[in-house]
Amino acid sequence: MSDWVIVYRSASRDRDDIRSPTLSSKEAALSFARALMHQHCEVHRIEGPHAQVIGKEEIEYWTAANPE
Repeated sequence: MSDWVIVYRSASRDRDDIRSPTLSSKEAALSFARALMHQHCEVHRIEGPHAQVIGKEEIEYWTAANPE
């Protein structure tokens, strides 16, 4: 089982970054990030196992290619 966490900023909470609950896969993290973006949150990155990082540009690209 992998641990993936999204680091984002809520539209209604503009001071601190928020860390999502742990997600079990990269795909689940990307889907959750897409949902956060639909709620007008600013997604900064997704952190995965073994110090993997998915940056903002890659998240936006995936979201555009996978609109739901």
